[in-house]
Amino acid sequence: MKEIKLALLGKNIKHSKSQMMYEDIFKRTIEYKHYDCESEALIPTLEKVFSNYQGLSITAPYKKFFLTDVKMDQEIQQLNAINCIKKNGEEFFATNTDYEAIVKIFEKNKYSDREIIILGSGSMAHVTSCYLNSINKDFSLLSRKVNGPLENRSLRIDAKTPNPLIINTCARQFVFQGSLPDQSTFWDYNYAHLDNKRSLNERCTYIDGLEMLRLQAESAVDFWGLRNI
Repeated sequence: MKEIKLALLGKNIKHSKSQMMYEDIFKRTIEYKHYDCESEALIPTLEKVFSNYQGLSITAPYKKFFLTDVKMDQEIQQLNAINCIKKNGEEFFATNTDYEAIVKIFEKNKYSDREIIILGSGSMAHVTSCYLNSINKDFSLLSRKVNGPLENRSLRIDAKTPNPLIINTCARQFVFQGSLPDQSTFWDYNYAHLDNKRSLNERCTYIDGLEMLRLQAESAVDFWGLRNI
C-alpha cells in the first residue's frame, strides 16, 4: 500500500481538522504537513513542497499566492483564488474545491430559493458571489470595509424576508453577536466555531462548516488522483 503524504498551507492553522478528515476518507493514517506561515516570505516553493508531498491544500490568507505559478481552467481563473494544487509531470495545476462544495450544498439544500446575505469581502466571499452570479441569484454583501463593524450589526434591518440565509465568510477571529431575523439560517464557513453558534437565538438555525470541509476534501482527493491509491 503506497504511503499518502499531503500538506496544508495557511496561517494560524493549528485548529485544522483536515488531517482527520483525510484519514477518515482514506481509512488509514497519512503523513500530513502543516506549512503554518506567519508571512508570505516563509512560504516554500511548489518545487520544494512537491519534492515530498503528493498534494497541497491552501487556506487563508494564501489562496492567491500561487495564482501565477499554476495552470487552471477558465472557470477557476475567474474565482481568483485556489485551494488545491497537484503536480503533473513538470507542471503544477490548481483548482478550487471550496467552489465545488458550495455548489453541492446549495443544490442539495435549495439555498438559492432563499434571500442571501454574505458577510465578508475576502476570497470565500468572492467565490460564493461568483457562484450566485453564475445562477443569476441576487444577494447582498456586507463587509467591514464598506459597511463598518459587523460584529454587532442588526441584520433585521438588512433582510427583506423573515428567513434569510446568512453566509459568514469572515475569518475565525470574527464573532457575530448581532441580531438576526427569526427563522433565519446562519451558515458559518468556519467549522467548530462555538462562539458564533452561542450568539444565535433559539429561533435561528446554525450550520457548521464541517460539511463544506468534508466535500472539498473529497473533491481534492479526486483532483490529486489519490482515490484508489
